[in-house]
Amino acid sequence: MLIAMEKLAAYIAQNGYTQVEVARAIGCSEAALSLWLTGKRKIDNIAYAAASESWTQGAVTVEDLARPVRSGRCCQDKAKPRLVS
Repeated sequence: MLIAMEKLAAYIAQNGYTQVEVARAIGCSEAALSLWLTGKRKIDNIAYAAASESWTQGAVTVEDLARPVRSGRCCQDKAKPRLVS
């Protein structure tokens, strides 16, 4: 099962979007999106999580984004998941 950021990264890749397009669509900075996708930060603003859910048409939900994240690079780091607070 994919974790939230892997789901978001997969959605972006499968649909041919760039991080710039996604950041603009959900209203966050490119830097923030990059940090989320690499697992270096969690989405800590419910508005961004809701915008992500809306933008992906429910493929990545607010509930997904509240789940644990892995440290390191999303989709490449196979380390044990860690909880964030």
